Formats: sequence, structure tokens, C-alpha cells
Amino acid sequence: MVDDSIFDEIVAILPPTPVITRGKMFGMPCLKVNGKIFACFWAGGLSVKLPVEEVAKATETSGIAILDPMGNNRPMKEWILIDEKTSKLWVECAVQSYDYVVQLGDTTCGKKPKAKK
Repeated sequence: MVDDSIFDEIVAILPPTPVITRGKMFGMPCLKVNGKIFACFWAGGLSVKLPVEEVAKATETSGIAILDPMGNNRPMKEWILIDEKTSKLWVECAVQSYDYVVQLGDTTCGKKPKAKK
């Protein structure tokens, strides 16, 4: 069982609105804002969603990799996995992820939804 008590610390420092909810991603505990996941436990670490440019910068740090949840060389380009040895960065990166996902608003994966015909 994953100890998701770090989520309490993350939620406590974020603004009260928009409301943050808990859910599951790949069967693991996650945090959502506006119905969109911004942080999730995976493979003993914390995974967060960031802009592609920030992912490239983040992966220069030891203990941070692009998330490839199935391990089949199909990484999720806007997601990083921060291992447990680098857990001191979990809160900071989760806050950055929250800010990014909030600013995305109603878009999907950073792209505007297609207009209905």
C-alpha cells in the first residue's frame, strides 16, 4: 500500500480553489484539479505533469526520468517520474504541476479541443 500522506502536505500549500480531488491513475493514488490529474504515485516515486520544455530540464536531475508507465519505450511526454531518493523535490514539482494543469484550463494535453461540426 502506498503512503500518500505527502498529498496532505501538497494540498495544504495549494490554494483552496479550484478544488483538488483525489482519485486513481493506473490504480495508484493521484491528485486532480478541474478533473485533470497533476500528480500520481507510480513505481515507488511521484509522477507529475509538466510542460514538455520543463520535462527536458527536469530529467537532467539525477532521480528524475520521463514517465514510461508500461516500460515499452512509449513515454508520456508531459510526465516525469521522481524517484523516492529524490523525494525532497516531490512537493515543489507537484506545485509546479498544479500550476501548469490549472493554466491548461479546458484544454486536453495542452491542445485545444476540436470544434464540433
